[in-house]
Amino acid sequence: MKTERYEKALGEGVRVVRTMPNTPAQVGMGSTGIYFPPVVDAATRQEVLALFSSFGTVAEVPREELLDVVTALSGSGPAYAFLFLEALADGAVRAGMGRAEASLLAASTLRGAARMVRETGKHPAELKDMVMSRGNDGRRGGRPGARGVPRDGDGRGAVRVAEVPRAFG
Repeated sequence: MKTERYEKALGEGVRVVRTMPNTPAQVGMGSTGIYFPPVVDAATRQEVLALFSSFGTVAEVPREELLDVVTALSGSGPAYAFLFLEALADGAVRAGMGRAEASLLAASTLRGAARMVRETGKHPAELKDMVMSRGNDGRRGGRPGARGVPRDGDGRGAVRVAEVPRAFG
């Protein structure tokens, strides 16, 4: 519901802020989109930002309708990340690795990749190209046009990558 509806229902002088946190907030790594209507004062803004920053990253959106985009990106995004992690781990398990080790490495890999995006300032495509360069095992998992590991959802790309060292063993 739009903030305007709450403001009308709650009466004059009420300051309503609309937010969209996501489930990783449960472990202190949330991503929250926040919309501040023009009537919200600076002190309230700072309180709200401090609260939501305490469990993750905060992005202010300039228009309320952009919270629908935040819902699709950050609200639903963890499900896609979990699907990707599951596919990576499943591929490693099919190649002979134990489930616990595969899940640990898949999660750590995704966390490291996300950190590289944030800390290097490089576009994800540039970082992907560094891994998928000619002669690199990442390229054997699925070239970008084929959308191997991340988009086939079955982990076959991870199995293909695991088979490369065996072929040269």
